[in-house]
Amino acid sequence: MIPIHQALKICDSRIEHALHSAGVGFNAVTSHLSQAKGKGIRALLLLTAAANFPQTDSQTISAASPNISYAEGVVSENAILAAAAVEILHMATLVHDDVMDDAPTRRGMPSVHRKFDVKTAVICGDYLLSVSLCLLADMDKNILKRNAQHESLAPKFSRALSAICKGEYLQHINNGNLDMTLNTYLRIIGGKTAALFYISAYAGAALCETSNDEASDIGRFGRMLGMLFQIADDCKDYAWTESMAKKPVANDIRAKVVTLPLIFAMQRDAHLRAVAQEVMAGTKDSAAFADILRKTHALEDTHAVFDRYEKWAANALRNVSEAKRNALLEILSLVQKI
Repeated sequence: MIPIHQALKICDSRIEHALHSAGVGFNAVTSHLSQAKGKGIRALLLLTAAANFPQTDSQTISAASPNISYAEGVVSENAILAAAAVEILHMATLVHDDVMDDAPTRRGMPSVHRKFDVKTAVICGDYLLSVSLCLLADMDKNILKRNAQHESLAPKFSRALSAICKGEYLQHINNGNLDMTLNTYLRIIGGKTAALFYISAYAGAALCETSNDEASDIGRFGRMLGMLFQIADDCKDYAWTESMAKKPVANDIRAKVVTLPLIFAMQRDAHLRAVAQEVMAGTKDSAAFADILRKTHALEDTHAVFDRYEKWAANALRNVSEAKRNALLEILSLVQKI
């Protein structure tokens, strides 16, 4: 078993190896991608859900003041394979996402389609997806070799990928739809973002051979975590400067992507609809629109929804063993700061 702090380094090495061993002319593209990797929150979530923790007197642990950190957990090699697969799958979705949104940068670096070209970016995203699936196949093979009764995780990963695609497509067909409802928005982010958080958390718990009920609870925690992660990201698009976000801000409305702050802003001020249409048409500055939106208190409304998902995330862990619950709550605290 491997301590989580070491497992994260091994996971990163596996991702680097995958990105630098592509060959056939891909290395220039994948090497560029390796310079713009994220914080690895999905890998950390999976490893924490997969970890075994030291036994601690339950009287010394509380959600308000956790004594168990995720760093104290130990995980299997299979969990590291799964964590690397999740991060590479996430990377694949971002490459495609940037093409759809025509985003010029990603984490301070030129996006793949801008540095190379659109066709290269699409093919690269597909390639990364295949790399992710290969890592998952290796993980499944290792598990089934040890335990023929173990359920393969591949079907659940496949369903998560399907949910991601459906969420992205639902967003696509609602581009520029200023009549989009809160419910449709939640369906979109439930697919395009929360599905990968769900499978990260669920797969980690399953690899730890926890009970089905606990794995389901941890998976539900992951889903709620993914929802609040995307809600926070959509808030930052209007609230942050580009230097703070390390990517373009007020980019969603330029790309005709309707998010929760915009929905709430138009509910508070019906006149903003016409202004939003001008921004989407490219005749009004998006940064100026962001200033207007902030004055409507739409960001406060969005934070209220964030708080709701934060409570649901914590409640999902109420029946999970104390050490793991407190380690996962630490991940929740990290997400709040990202």
